[in-house]
Amino acid sequence: PAAPPAPAAPAPQTSSKNKAAGKRKEKAPPPPPVRLEEMLADTAFPDEMLDGSNKYDCPQCRKKVDARRSIRLARPPNYLHITVERYHYDLQKGERVKLNNPVSFPQTLRLRQCGQKAAPCAAMDTEEGAVGGHADDVVDYECMGYLEHVSDSAHSGHYTATLFQEDA
Repeated sequence: PAAPPAPAAPAPQTSSKNKAAGKRKEKAPPPPPVRLEEMLADTAFPDEMLDGSNKYDCPQCRKKVDARRSIRLARPPNYLHITVERYHYDLQKGERVKLNNPVSFPQTLRLRQCGQKAAPCAAMDTEEGAVGGHADDVVDYECMGYLEHVSDSAHSGHYTATLFQEDA
């Protein structure tokens, strides 16, 4: 025979004496998921403005001028390795803290190519092609697997690897 269910906890009282005696800590909602496509669009190959005290020293003009520094790939790599750093430095604690937001990623990652005349790199969700570009500018990457750090700590833990089986 199964044991009877445990009785429900009594409702918390609202007196100031109960509040001071000890509160029941409510469980925080889970952190929002992070989409790899959005993260790449926001962070991959960002342009940097060189202005103010950080102006570009132009060798032709022989003076400091406002400029934009950009990094673009001449052609896409055959294999794309993406590392997602899931830590931030907590200034109050003086240490690295792990971010526990789940990261979602597609089985096929569609990216726009970056070249001299191409728009800034961005991940794509659409089947039609790159926004502001042509379908020929799109590169598809199939996810072969991922490596995951398993721990709540930024200082210890272990890694697990998940590889996807190729269709025969």
